[in-house]
Amino acid sequence: MRVGQDPDEVGRLGADLGAAAGTLQSLRQEVSGLMGGTTWSGPDRDRFESEWSGPTASLISRASEALEEASRAASASAQRQRVASGTA
Repeated sequence: MRVGQDPDEVGRLGADLGAAAGTLQSLRQEVSGLMGGTTWSGPDRDRFESEWSGPTASLISRASEALEEASRAASASAQRQRVASGTA
């Protein structure tokens, strides 16, 4: 049984979290672009677009930022473990 951090595994986790953050941002941009490319009009569209461009897009951006921060933290932790174990 292994006790302690596997820096390679934590480093991969950091990379995966960063990739997930990028995916979220890409999806946010894609949906925004799709909205701009529609001919849909009327109060339902206005309401949807207002909700999307305000609170919803903001939540997605904050989630992406949180994933980026977690990515940086995991990567830094893995590097500290490598230094501490002399494998850096």
